[in-house]
Amino acid sequence: MIKNNKKELSILFLASWYPSDQDPVSGIFIQRHAEAVARFSNVIILFIRYDETIKHRELMHTYENGIHTFRMNIPVDLKSFIVTRNIKNRLINNFFINALYGYNKIVKKFGTPDIIQVNVMKTTMTDMGLFALLIRSFLGIPYVVVEHSNEYLTNIIDFFTLLKVRMILKYAKIVLPVSTILKNSLKSIQNNNYMVVKNVVDTDFFILPKIVHEHQTKIILHVSLLDDFTKNVSGIIQAVSELRKIRNDFELHIVGDGVDKKTLENLAMNLQGNSQYIFFSGALMSEELVKKYQEADVFILNSIQETFGCVVIEALSCGVPVISTRCGGPEDIITPETGILIDLNDKKQLIDAIQLILNKKCVFKPEIMHNYVVNNFGFYIIGKSLMSIYHSIVK
Repeated sequence: MIKNNKKELSILFLASWYPSDQDPVSGIFIQRHAEAVARFSNVIILFIRYDETIKHRELMHTYENGIHTFRMNIPVDLKSFIVTRNIKNRLINNFFINALYGYNKIVKKFGTPDIIQVNVMKTTMTDMGLFALLIRSFLGIPYVVVEHSNEYLTNIIDFFTLLKVRMILKYAKIVLPVSTILKNSLKSIQNNNYMVVKNVVDTDFFILPKIVHEHQTKIILHVSLLDDFTKNVSGIIQAVSELRKIRNDFELHIVGDGVDKKTLENLAMNLQGNSQYIFFSGALMSEELVKKYQEADVFILNSIQETFGCVVIEALSCGVPVISTRCGGPEDIITPETGILIDLNDKKQLIDAIQLILNKKCVFKPEIMHNYVVNNFGFYIIGKSLMSIYHSIVK
């Protein structure tokens, strides 16, 4: 157990997703939870991923924003692993052996954790949950599960994965989904003690613009990974193309990169013709992304399914009202003071909502939106909420 004058508990985060040099966006919501907890407790991250480009295990230790972070890359030799079933390579590549190696390194350096937090138990990533279950069974260290994955909303889970998930959920001290809809889905798999814990936004970074400029051309903004199957970005493009027949005082800016970017660019090109009003910015990070939010008049999330919607609270923190479909997570976030909820795949409702905001028929106050995010999704409030849960478990 790690002790010092200010921080009472030691929390080990096990993560199958986490930001890295290869993918700085993946699992950023886990990093934000860790940073929230690190304000009150000692947090250590163990992030494990397979890497086909390496031949030997890699374990790197860094200190980031007050958090000791261990990133482990495990080699994958597909030929020996699958075809010849080489025993030596199977042991070298075994997830649990490598996870135990990383865990022992952490314990030797920092002591035994008080609680383990499993982050994202996606159906293809149940090994982290099973490892926490093994640690609990043999060493008596309790674990909690924080879940974000939308796979549990689909109910398409194979039988053996379902058994593993049920076992992990059953023995967790508490299960912490990030939205009500996800809680209900997980509860239908395995009944346990559940509590919704919200995602975090850095309200000192996603801030209101210092100077508000009134501009004739209104900015409609969308930010995502451009997976059209879940984000339905094409529905936004089609809606603004219809709206363009009525008015021409706006632009649509699409931020992000993903599998459907080229297809969406082609769709926009065909619909807008020579009069360009749809712009693709690619993936933006840090200050560039904040600037995009601050310049926007309205943000649109048109998803088919979301367990939360981090972009919603980022936009609100910058004082931008949000139009979102009733796709799961946003129903827990959006209020009449912060945005408009619409039905799935309803182009008319989307166009009407955009009109209401651009015509200022609905008036949203940036300060109220930002303060709402601070009081419900800020580092301090979420960190305190998680610490309360940890203390109840330790007691």
